[in-house]
Amino acid sequence: MKLTTLYSQIEKEKIDIFNWKMNNTKARITYDEDYTIFIDYSKIHSYVEEKELLAEELGHYQCCAFYSLLSDQNFINKQEYKARKWKALTLCPPKSILNCLKRRDNKFIRYCRKSAN
Repeated sequence: MKLTTLYSQIEKEKIDIFNWKMNNTKARITYDEDYTIFIDYSKIHSYVEEKELLAEELGHYQCCAFYSLLSDQNFINKQEYKARKWKALTLCPPKSILNCLKRRDNKFIRYCRKSAN
């Protein structure tokens, strides 16, 4: 999936994106009356990193994987797992993983990222 496709999907879902300086993280999605993704573009150093951050935050939205500051660590870990799984399946679909296995390609991750574009 291309970065522009992710931005289009975020726009289609009516999620706002703001460039916001953060200390401990690079991106975060929040829900008040509507959904908002806060992303610190100054900490992002590559196209792939931006794509992975946006996909994970969109994964939180798609899987309803939200938590509050008062949530226990076990619940937070489960919600993060759901969002990361969605990100992995979106950016590197199973078909491209199977193609890598069929080719016996040792550079598995790099190929999957290229074929997912």
